[in-house]
Amino acid sequence: MVGATIVRDPDRLAAVRRLLLLDAPGKPSFDRLTELAAQLIEAPIALMTLVDIDRQWFVSATGIPDELRQRRQTPLEYSLCQHALRSASPLVAVDARLDPVLRHVKAVTEYGIVAYAGAPLRFEGQPVGTLCVLDREPRQWRPDEIVTLQRLGEIAADELRLHFLDKLAARRKDWTGVVDLRAKRPPW
Repeated sequence: MVGATIVRDPDRLAAVRRLLLLDAPGKPSFDRLTELAAQLIEAPIALMTLVDIDRQWFVSATGIPDELRQRRQTPLEYSLCQHALRSASPLVAVDARLDPVLRHVKAVTEYGIVAYAGAPLRFEGQPVGTLCVLDREPRQWRPDEIVTLQRLGEIAADELRLHFLDKLAARRKDWTGVVDLRAKRPPW
């Protein structure tokens, strides 16, 4: 799958929605991950995103303007992250203004984002979003920075699964009044 096809894939969208994070309030565990990504990679901006059919939702964000932080989303035409969903490896752009696909993204043309590195996050085998770092200047991302981003992305994906299991346990409790800790857990 390429381009918009992966964004519109029904199985991928179902996985995004099952997370129950779209339009949800922030969580400290996700905020710690974006803050850590920005700090370790020395990037001014870090995001944890979910890519929906027509928008990207900021599960967490650090280094973005308050107005955007409060809104916690942008339409897809602002999303560099949607392009990172196509691969299991991180999407890396030293200067997105020179990339034939990325240079047209409004995050580049309107927000002045120049450098991007985004590790895809998977849930239920589907690419649901990214953990990414951004800069307003061209930047040659070092290999160790990309490895750090990948490792943090793996932790972020684990946190997504834990969030899902917490929501599942809460629903089970609502339905039955008790949480059966012996209940068979999903295989992931």
